[in-house]
Amino acid sequence: MKTRLIFCLFVATLLFSCNNNENNSDENSSVAADVPAVTIGDSLPSDYKEKPVMAPISGVKVVQNPEDSVAPQIVANRLSIFFEDDETDLNAFAKDFKKLYPKDEYKIISFNDLLKTIEIQVPEDVLDVIHKGLEIQMPDYHFIVTIETIYSQEQADGKCSDAGWHIDAINLREAWKTTKGSRKVVVAVVDDGFDVNHELLKGRVISPYNIFTADGNVYCNSTNGMHGTHVAGIAVGADTHINNGVTGVAPECLLMPVQVFDGERTTTFALATGILYAVASGADVINMSAGPSYAGCGDVPLDFQREFSKRCQKDEERLWKMVLSKAKKKNCIVVFSAGNDHVLSCLPPQNRTGEAIVVCASEKGNKATAFTNYADASTVSAPGLDIYSSVPGNKYSCLDGTSMAAPVVSGIVALMKSQKPDITIAEVIDILQKTGVEQGGNVPVMVQADKALKYLMNPTSGMLNGHEWVDLGLPSGTLWATCNVGASSPSDYGNYYAWGETNAKTTYLFRNYMYSANGAFSGRLTKYCNDANSGNNGFTDALTTLKATDDAATANLGSGWRMPTYDEMNELKNNCIVTWTTHNGANGRLFTGPNGNSIFLPAAGFRYDVVLFRDGITGYYWTSSLNTNNPNSAWYLIFNSDNCGTDDSRRIDGQSVRPVCNKQE
Repeated sequence: MKTRLIFCLFVATLLFSCNNNENNSDENSSVAADVPAVTIGDSLPSDYKEKPVMAPISGVKVVQNPEDSVAPQIVANRLSIFFEDDETDLNAFAKDFKKLYPKDEYKIISFNDLLKTIEIQVPEDVLDVIHKGLEIQMPDYHFIVTIETIYSQEQADGKCSDAGWHIDAINLREAWKTTKGSRKVVVAVVDDGFDVNHELLKGRVISPYNIFTADGNVYCNSTNGMHGTHVAGIAVGADTHINNGVTGVAPECLLMPVQVFDGERTTTFALATGILYAVASGADVINMSAGPSYAGCGDVPLDFQREFSKRCQKDEERLWKMVLSKAKKKNCIVVFSAGNDHVLSCLPPQNRTGEAIVVCASEKGNKATAFTNYADASTVSAPGLDIYSSVPGNKYSCLDGTSMAAPVVSGIVALMKSQKPDITIAEVIDILQKTGVEQGGNVPVMVQADKALKYLMNPTSGMLNGHEWVDLGLPSGTLWATCNVGASSPSDYGNYYAWGETNAKTTYLFRNYMYSANGAFSGRLTKYCNDANSGNNGFTDALTTLKATDDAATANLGSGWRMPTYDEMNELKNNCIVTWTTHNGANGRLFTGPNGNSIFLPAAGFRYDVVLFRDGITGYYWTSSLNTNNPNSAWYLIFNSDNCGTDDSRRIDGQSVRPVCNKQE
């Protein structure tokens, strides 16, 4: 019944195009808080300039968003104003506002000249009118005015069944061979509170700030600090306890803790202000693991969710674009958690801009968690189930959520910034997506710290569908895989395939070859045959190169990968320095391209019937090209310790496949 009601409300809202102005208050809400006004004179009081305290949230009256019944609740009588021009005279604005609204119930209750923000209190019954009309009434100022959405911090306890599994899932130890971070790189965590004396965080804190007290008192108590301490530990905590399954991803980077919760609540105004403070204070990376709740909307059809994101909470979307634009100007990269309501990630307005990294949550087995938001507006995924990290009092615990996934990514971004300080958010996103591992469940790839850093330092390598490629600098630009199909490392033999088949077998004979009618030795081909004498009952076709459906590389590694053509195999052989060598105990050939990059092909032998022949002695690698002079055979690469060349072989033999892909855009 609850889901059905929400669905009906959602549909009704969209029919009214998010313009329903009824202000339906929550019967259980407290009375609207009356906050003392800030005195506005010819200039701001000097003590207020130094300490721009934000109005408290505790005790405020909360009502239904007048825009939409599904959208999160809002503060009943407050509006936030963010100025686009950093040179705006806020004192002049305040005077002009009071000329428009001179009555005492119209108050300026928060005023930050550094960050160019103002918070006003107005009568509840005119909130929506002023929200929609103030920009028109004051055209000499360029600003965005938003209602104040309420956010409540939510966290779920994990089971701690495998503490630290996320460390291995992102290959963190391997990444640390490149860097553990730099103390020149600062990661701001905008959250509910922090135990800055925790052994995982102590000694790495810089510029702490509490927006409600305008000082460095980022405290933790019974309602604040569990979440923020946990998130901070994941991003930049010390690595002293890694053997116990807990560490920061970037343990040598610094932490800027920014407290934006007043008790168990925060608002859009507080969160955006916290990010602006971090940007102004020199943060290189900002993590925000908080967002509005759309609980109960998971069963709403996706088309309706998309329509909601196109029509509703647009002022907040504009605000986040402005905030992120200011971050981008400082080359500060912002990371958001996608949300935990199992809805489209584009519902929260901060996720819609394309100027932040939006992180979904994955679990073991390379699949999405049951709770994560997903699809539209998602950037990458990271481990977010059963994540072990710091909690107040020098303790540790496992928590679940995209809140835990986001700081994993923030830590990786900090590692990347440690190596390349001027890297842009567009470059970071490109690298994370190219080097990630595919996930099930309609979420993006899961980040891989080691591969991201490797690609950053050597952009002539990368990932496609979770499989690594190397650019050898060949004339055609063809990119070569680092492993055979079915292999887990370059020295691993992998699987064997008959030409044109996509599944490995135990027996390789004419009688079980896919394209041989009745198991005949020859003269019975049913596909890829240009000679009537070789075809079944004179069959011929015009196919001389394997189609994608018959390509072992495409079928097993996914779209974009394929088997090399005869010409591409000859290009590899003729343009590389080819050396017989041993790699991790396997004999084979090292192909070093014109740009100095190389790939290793093991001498994996070939299979006929049930027997593996010449493994460790000779390598046999299929191309996708038919021998048109004898369609019973196809072209392949053959090498041993003495020679390396191309030849043709009967199609039924089981040979190795080394995939290629085209130049990545």
